[in-house]
Amino acid sequence: MMIRAIPTLVYHHERVSTRQVLTNRPGRTPSILDLPRETLELIHAHLISTPTQWLHVHYPNDLAACTTACLRLVCWRWAEWLYVNHLYHGLKFDNASRSNEFIAYQRSRSELLPHAKCQHLVIGRIWTTREAPTGDVGLQDMITSEILENLLDLFPTTILTLDLQFVDHPSLPIGNIQAIKRIESLRELHLNLSPTSVGNQPTTPTDPEFFNALIVAAQGIKSLVLGIPISLDYEPEPGMWGDRPYPAITHLHVNMLFQRTIDILRLSIAFKPSLKVLSVQANEQEGREDLIDRLFQLGFTHEGFENLGVRMSRIGRVYELLKESLEGLSISSSHILRDNIFTQAPIEILAINAQAAFDQCDPMFFGNPLAHLPKLKKLVFMNAPADYSAPPKFLEACEALDVQCVYIDHYQMPLIMVSLLFLMQFSSPFNVPIGTIPPKGIISIKG
Repeated sequence: MMIRAIPTLVYHHERVSTRQVLTNRPGRTPSILDLPRETLELIHAHLISTPTQWLHVHYPNDLAACTTACLRLVCWRWAEWLYVNHLYHGLKFDNASRSNEFIAYQRSRSELLPHAKCQHLVIGRIWTTREAPTGDVGLQDMITSEILENLLDLFPTTILTLDLQFVDHPSLPIGNIQAIKRIESLRELHLNLSPTSVGNQPTTPTDPEFFNALIVAAQGIKSLVLGIPISLDYEPEPGMWGDRPYPAITHLHVNMLFQRTIDILRLSIAFKPSLKVLSVQANEQEGREDLIDRLFQLGFTHEGFENLGVRMSRIGRVYELLKESLEGLSISSSHILRDNIFTQAPIEILAINAQAAFDQCDPMFFGNPLAHLPKLKKLVFMNAPADYSAPPKFLEACEALDVQCVYIDHYQMPLIMVSLLFLMQFSSPFNVPIGTIPPKGIISIKG
């Protein structure tokens, strides 16, 4: 059986005046303006998404902003609904002048008018630790602490994701930290570096006092992405900074370019009571493997690791630790299937890259490529074009084993695997949306 999970939305749009819609005369032919709000939301999501990211748009997004602005011209009801819920859904600011203009515009709107909702806010080129230089063109017009606070206070009840990108040494005054604390809806916090034309980047670790004060202030966050250097020179108490509790962070993403192994371990310990997914980005191999060993020693065996790169020779060892829970496997290349690592594994859903299935399947397999997966129920081909059909060897294998063959036009595994306990992925870094992390976490190993 084959299922193509690419939606097609068909609707009738009759030209009617706003007056006609409002009068709602008996016998009037319904139009798109009469559709339920939930259906309009689905249509809007379809129009602003790309073919490979259906219903999972990354913000800020130029296509989404342009499409939303055009749809506002349909009628006043759409204009109001789209302004409030979608026009400023994702925003990015990286210069002072544009930021000040936007702040002034929002403040000038009447209190009687609906206010826009921003859920994803990116603020780049932040310079807060000292007076910004005036002679260097690459460091002019940057975001100050005052501008940052004003931007945050525009959307204190709607921001879900906040991405702060620093030019100089990452630090924020207490006023900015309190502004972040006031964002009651915040669930995901990113702390990154903001590249400039002069290449200034901090080389010294972020002050742990600032880091901890910021994290404990953001009590609602579930995901923390660290792209700045963090150094903890002490052994943290799990879940606590002194007498103040850390937020219940379930997903921690770190970069070994900035963090030492010991600091990643200490961060993991600090958030251990709630941590389910640890994502480690790195190019250096030995450091990652050493990190795996030390994390296992600390009791993180089944707490969920993501993107911990290991050599193929190490995959079997990791699998032995997880084989009782492993139910899902996502890979970018099909060569892993020719090995006996996952023989008799209870994997029920296998997701592979659609193009890789063609590039690697025929020259590699002489028999059934799914022979080692007796409990497999679904074979998913990710990022499949509309006219895609799986290689004959996979189709024959699915028919022989009564496996369902599914095509999807994206890589967003949580959309189809929210019920899985563990996910293993051997491709690009996997971003785990808030709310879809399974109870026991996710493991994704990049090889």
